[in-house]
Amino acid sequence: MVFRVTAQNQIRNLLSSIQDRQSAIQTAQIQVSSGKKFTKPSENAVATDRSLSLQRAISFYDRLQENSNNARDFNNAADAELGSAVDVMQRVRELTIAAASEALNEQQVNGLSGEIIALLDRLTDIANTSADGGYIFGGFQTDKKP
Repeated sequence: MVFRVTAQNQIRNLLSSIQDRQSAIQTAQIQVSSGKKFTKPSENAVATDRSLSLQRAISFYDRLQENSNNARDFNNAADAELGSAVDVMQRVRELTIAAASEALNEQQVNGLSGEIIALLDRLTDIANTSADGGYIFGGFQTDKKP
């Protein structure tokens, strides 16, 4: 079979080639302006799956980072409060040693007992300290006061 190559066939081929090139240029311009290799998932199913997997992994690691920061902040708050409790207990120890070693009158004993009661109240406040909406020393029920 012999095909005739006419001017009209050449023009059709040229126009088709130009339209293909324009389409490729348009696609490239969209990719450059959007910063994305494809705009619809149907354009590249494999890359879409990979992209979604990476987004899930990034979300997972972001959540891990947030949880790590929350745990660190919670532990720092607990450490600070335990330091305060140690200071209070040290003061209670000093007062009880002073009360046991000296002959005190009733007024002095009442003064020491008043200070110890105030320190006990301070310890209660320390035990009920909350951070990020949960009680630090609430055990596994951080929504309830210890």
